[in-house]
Amino acid sequence: AQGRCSLDTAVVTHSRLPGLALLTAPLRMRGRAVTAGEMRKLLAQVRSQYDFCLLDAPAGLGEGFLLATAAADREADTEKAVNNNYDLIAIRHQSRATSTPAQETRDRNLRDTEASIRIAMGSLYETLQQQRAAKEGADAAWQKAVNDKNALDQKYQLGMVGRLEYLQGEVAYLQAQSAKQTADINLRKAYEDYLWQVKGVSVASTAAGSTQTASAQ
Repeated sequence: AQGRCSLDTAVVTHSRLPGLALLTAPLRMRGRAVTAGEMRKLLAQVRSQYDFCLLDAPAGLGEGFLLATAAADREADTEKAVNNNYDLIAIRHQSRATSTPAQETRDRNLRDTEASIRIAMGSLYETLQQQRAAKEGADAAWQKAVNDKNALDQKYQLGMVGRLEYLQGEVAYLQAQSAKQTADINLRKAYEDYLWQVKGVSVASTAAGSTQTASAQ
C-alpha cells in the first residue's frame, strides 16, 4: 500500500487454488500506518486485476476498520446496489404488460425505483465519509484527552493543581470519551447501512446523518 513493492510481488497464490491470491498484512506495523488514500489506491489496483476482492478487517473499530470503510467505491457499489435491489428485481421479473399504458407504468416504476436507489447510495456514501471524518476527529481528541488526563493525574498527586482544576479535567476527559464512543457507534451504523444498500436492502438516509431501514422484501 505504501509503494515499497508491486502488487504482483506482494501477493501469494494459493497452493491448491491457483485462481486465489492472498495479500497478507504484517504481524507488526513498522513505520507509519497506511493512510486511507493509500488504501483506496491499492484497492483500485486490486479491482483492475482481479474479479473479486474480499477484505478482512480486524475486530473492533480501530485503524483496521477505518481502512476497511475506505474501500467503499461509490460508482461500483451503486451499480451493485441497482443490480441487487429486491424491489427492482421484483419489477424486472413482472410479466410484460399486455396494454401500452400498463407497460409504461411498469417502465416508469423501474426508472423511478432505480433513480431513488442511486440517490440513496449517494446519500449513504456521503454519510459514511462524514462519519469517518467525525471518528478520526474524535479519536484524535480522545488521545489528547488521555494524555492530558495522565499529566493531570501526576500533577494532582504532586499537589500542583487544585481540586477544582482536577475535576474540570475529569469532565473534559469524560466528554472526549463519550464523543469517541458516539463516533464509533455512528460510523459502524453508517457502514452497515451502506453495505445493506449494496446487498439489495433499501435504506433511507436521514438529514441528521444517521440511517434507518426503509424497506426490505
